[in-house]
Amino acid sequence: MCSRVRLRLGCWHRYVITIIFDSCKTLSRTVALICDYV
Repeated sequence: MCSRVRLRLGCWHRYVITIIFDSCKTLSRTVALICDYV
């Protein structure tokens, strides 16, 4: 039971990190575009 929950949490954790990383990349790209525009 515990190991199963830990596995699920690990996958979820990795998924969240991927989402945050992608959003950060998108945000930095947007900021760069805005800076170029200004």
